[in-house]
Amino acid sequence: MDEKRLVDHFALIGVGSTGSIKRDELLPTASTPTGDGSLQFSSRNYDFTPQHQQPIVDLAIIDRTHGEEPPAGYETIWTTPNNFSANLNHSGLRNHEMYLCIRRGRDKPPITDIGVLFEGREKVMENVSIIETTLHGYPANIFSSLFSKERTLITYRRAATMILCNSLAVTDICVIIENKGETPPHSFNKINKNLNRSMLGSDIYLCYKKSVIYPIRMQYRPNILYTFPLTHDNPSCKFPDKTPMFCFPMGAFIERWPSKVTLQSVTPSFSTFLLANTKQYGACISFYELFNAYDRLTLTNNDLINRIDIDNDHLYASTCIVLFSRYPFFDTFRRFLFTIYQLIASSGMITCNHNQLIDHIPLIEQYLKHFFYDVPFPSPAKPRIFVQYEEPLLIVLPEDNGLPQNGASFIDLLKNLGTDNTLTLFLHALLESKLLIHSLRSSVLTGVVEAVNSMLFPFQWQCSYIPLCPLALSDVLSAPIPFIIGIDSRYFDLCEPPADVICVDLDTNIIIGGTDEQKHWSVKMFPEKPFKILKQTLERIECQDLNTYQQNLHEIRTRLKCNRNDFELRIRMVKTERVMETRIREVFLRFMCTCFSGYEQFLRPITRRPNLSSTDASLLFDFDKFLHSRGSSDSRFYSHIVHTQMFARFIEERSFLSSSTLNQTTSILEDHHHNYSLVVFDDCCVRLKQSIEHNKQTPIALLDTHEIEKRFSAEKTTLILPDFIDMSHSGTNGHLDSNNRQNQIISNGNRIHSQEQNNLPNLRVPQEPSAIKHVPNSPMVKRSKLERDKCQKVAREDKMKPTQWAYCLLSNVYSLWFMHLPIMIECYTTPRDILNYAYKILVQMNRQHLTNPDEICFRVIIQLCGLYDYPILAVKTYSFMKKTGVEWNAVTYGAYNKAVYEGTWERRDRWATLRSVFRAKQKQNRPVPQWIRMRTGNTIRYNTKRRHFRRTKLKL
Repeated sequence: MDEKRLVDHFALIGVGSTGSIKRDELLPTASTPTGDGSLQFSSRNYDFTPQHQQPIVDLAIIDRTHGEEPPAGYETIWTTPNNFSANLNHSGLRNHEMYLCIRRGRDKPPITDIGVLFEGREKVMENVSIIETTLHGYPANIFSSLFSKERTLITYRRAATMILCNSLAVTDICVIIENKGETPPHSFNKINKNLNRSMLGSDIYLCYKKSVIYPIRMQYRPNILYTFPLTHDNPSCKFPDKTPMFCFPMGAFIERWPSKVTLQSVTPSFSTFLLANTKQYGACISFYELFNAYDRLTLTNNDLINRIDIDNDHLYASTCIVLFSRYPFFDTFRRFLFTIYQLIASSGMITCNHNQLIDHIPLIEQYLKHFFYDVPFPSPAKPRIFVQYEEPLLIVLPEDNGLPQNGASFIDLLKNLGTDNTLTLFLHALLESKLLIHSLRSSVLTGVVEAVNSMLFPFQWQCSYIPLCPLALSDVLSAPIPFIIGIDSRYFDLCEPPADVICVDLDTNIIIGGTDEQKHWSVKMFPEKPFKILKQTLERIECQDLNTYQQNLHEIRTRLKCNRNDFELRIRMVKTERVMETRIREVFLRFMCTCFSGYEQFLRPITRRPNLSSTDASLLFDFDKFLHSRGSSDSRFYSHIVHTQMFARFIEERSFLSSSTLNQTTSILEDHHHNYSLVVFDDCCVRLKQSIEHNKQTPIALLDTHEIEKRFSAEKTTLILPDFIDMSHSGTNGHLDSNNRQNQIISNGNRIHSQEQNNLPNLRVPQEPSAIKHVPNSPMVKRSKLERDKCQKVAREDKMKPTQWAYCLLSNVYSLWFMHLPIMIECYTTPRDILNYAYKILVQMNRQHLTNPDEICFRVIIQLCGLYDYPILAVKTYSFMKKTGVEWNAVTYGAYNKAVYEGTWERRDRWATLRSVFRAKQKQNRPVPQWIRMRTGNTIRYNTKRRHFRRTKLKL
């Protein structure tokens, strides 16, 4: 097994320094208007909206009762989304007919927020303007009453300066009447203040939409400018495909900015993504660099450079740096990438007009080499690694709770959607709907989408799964199959998804869309008792624990600003986050265990010669009895679940050692990891069932958060101090002359010299070993963490009884012998004899009344039966386990079915053939009667015995 590596690749992606720059026609150019004001889009299967709306810069109210008309240049909101009157005093008694007007443009700073003020109850916030009168001086009080002098006014906040470069502003406003069934349109924020404060009339609310305001820009195709480690030095180190597309999901652009806008005023953006085919996580920081190579722009880019004022305008190009890893240490990668970005910014590196790349900046090279080569992956011996860079890094070993690990962030999921929408999303994910999760914050998408995938455990999503989908791959939204996709909300400024897609807006906490059948789905479909516990626990976490977590996190971050090298504070922050994540994940695990407890009783093992249909889910699982056992009140939920692809694949994975989510390059250790997670799920089901049967008042903890806190308190932290950090204080901005560079290499010893000679030794991929060589190191012959804990518990109980302690030791000796059986069997030419001998030992253990500490003895024999093509013995072992009452877990059960199904069985007709041969030999030894032939006319008769003999001879 290869040593785990913290990171796999680093890359710099941008415009490059050679060749002409042309438009990228693969993506819709969403910023360059045509002569008629509409946009030019590449041909796609979507209904692109022709609007590229300008930001709203002015608001006004007109009173139609006084005969006011909309002023010139203003748009009036006359109707609601369902074509009701958008009168702000709709259905009010003796109230004036008032409408809201908006004006778009770029002649003044745009409006960034709007609100509603209840005068006398609230204070006016800073930099907020109030609309107190109409355009002709009449009162702009929306709600007036004879019983109260308090006014209801509309407020807004304007940007401090002109927003020209990728900032959010209000681009649309609408009015909805809630009691008439209207809901906020997609991507609109609802102001939760009813404009009608009386008991009569309609419930009227204002909604607004924010969008990114772009400058004049041109889309280009980015290039990979630098990679580390170098791929040509390491042919086996293949760089991921389609990297630029995921680093710039909405496209890469060259933009024209006014000179007063500087790079320091534009904050770099951090995003994460997942390459599902290679199971690699990406962490990316996107930023801008100055572009002054005007001569490289082609004639088609004239709209970008025409009338450009050198003194007042500048061009800037999108650039990014990215890290790839198989482990989602997103916070660590973000800190390291920002360190590299600061070095790039301070060095003044420009990639668009000359070949000045990272390999010409020695300090950046030193950081990369140290991070790739000298920072180890956390291990049980070194669970915490603290690297003291300019921006300190803390890398903590992931939790070993037996569940699949990914980049999920349950905290972001619950914080953005709340309890109700989280449960609605959970229902649609379980029933395999088309889910489109979107947000303007790219750094949130991957964690939330991964959390949705983790909620489904023990099921695994089987269809399209893209946590951060580039715009170039958005055609997948028209696929006729379920999917879970995350996308930037700016996608909705360009086009609308198909009507059967359920859109989940993380920014506005709104879920809309779906088919007519899905619109009638509700959380009431869930089993009543488990759902009640699920909802109550989530609400308690959201209202209490999450608020406490936010306060503690704010306190820790405040203290870290004073001393950012305090690793104890960083450890405390990671511990607090992991405890909260574990609590939320345990809630969904408890729900799934309650709903599917006892499913293993309906599994059907293969006990006879298999055929092509033996892998059918209907033969591996008794669906009818399972549905009957769940009860009639929950039949609608379970009948939908059992017909999903996830459930069918779950039964196959539970019956065989395989995982559909793993590709062909997955190692055998990863292949069995999911089966061990199913063992944990089964164990949680058993513990939860026992807790219910014993009527325990305190619910049993399926995932122990106290163990996490104890481990963080007991474990030690490994401190790594890089010896090249002093270079940052040399005043050279990372640049060294040849003498200084040589001295730095010598002072570091042979470590850097050996790395330069042999770029990355640990990246060498060994030749694929045979299946037999896999067995000694396979998890099949090792106890899992759950099995080790059970054995230790049994040993502690038996240690107090001398007789039982002797039997316990003897049983463990037998287990050790079986663990070494794979190595022993390789030394013999007749493996079946050794397997039969091992089976006899199992029988002998049973005669001696030895209790097996676990099922590893049976599991090793069954796996070796599959490896050495001996399915008959696997069936005998299964029958023996059933006879002795040993319950097998998901790993042993999968190994058994695999051995029986893939093994070569003896032919069924061998005994019949042998019997025919003996009969033929017996007939042959008898004296043959003479040939009797009688001719009667044209008829020829043969002796009956002779004819019978001939028939027997034909059979031979």
